[in-house]
Amino acid sequence: MKACRPTPGRRKCGWNEYCKAKILIIKKADDKTSKLELLEELKKSSSSNAHPKDCLAEELHNICHDIRGEKTRTFILTPVIPTIRIHAVLNDFRISIDGETTQIDHVLIGRFFVFLVETRNFNGNVTINEHGEFSVKYPNGKQIGTPSPLEQSCGHERIFLKLLKRLDIRTFSGTPLKVEHIVLFWHKSIIKRPDAKKLDTSNIIKADALRTWHNRFMERQFSIFKTLVWGINAFRSGETIREWTEKSKRQHRPAYLLELPDFMKPQMLAAAPI
Repeated sequence: MKACRPTPGRRKCGWNEYCKAKILIIKKADDKTSKLELLEELKKSSSSNAHPKDCLAEELHNICHDIRGEKTRTFILTPVIPTIRIHAVLNDFRISIDGETTQIDHVLIGRFFVFLVETRNFNGNVTINEHGEFSVKYPNGKQIGTPSPLEQSCGHERIFLKLLKRLDIRTFSGTPLKVEHIVLFWHKSIIKRPDAKKLDTSNIIKADALRTWHNRFMERQFSIFKTLVWGINAFRSGETIREWTEKSKRQHRPAYLLELPDFMKPQMLAAAPI
């Protein structure tokens, strides 16, 4: 079979095709299997009293929920990401800088933007009020408040930009990277929003709407002036993005999954007197 050779005069592929060819999952989500197995063993152990076992059961439920959520996000996002001008992806990215630690669900790195993505896998419908407060109503009718994932993502940005500065990662002109935030909810959830004039929630969407959202976002952002400025500030190439993403990946600090708080550790039974 003849080796593939470039055809003289062949038209270069468009930007979308270029991105599809270059997309790289630089970092996958951390494997939580070891933590799951540890919790299951401790739950069965007779050396734990009732209170820690209740905590273990709750933690076990949370880990299983996280794993299911990661599988769902992977199923939904994998076919979408190559279509939205993204070069590299860091999943489950945990960093520590100057004593501060943060964990970002997904970092999507493109030529013009870096998107910090927070995902929520609620089995219920989401309400956002005009003050940016979130609540979830579950099928059993119970409604509870939940921390704002958007505010959480904004908190991630400060530490993330500190990391990029330390690694000397910046645009061609030397300016800091432009960071945008996206919150993705379970695609079966119903999102009840406030009036857009009171609070813009356009970057809070269902996971399967990411491609449509991104296309509209880029259309709003692009103009002759902005295109010129972004062209100057953009990365040099997809390869540069890959190199910088690999450099960032080396700063990932995974949580020690086998570590448990003292109250959750099994308590040894006192020896019977002789």
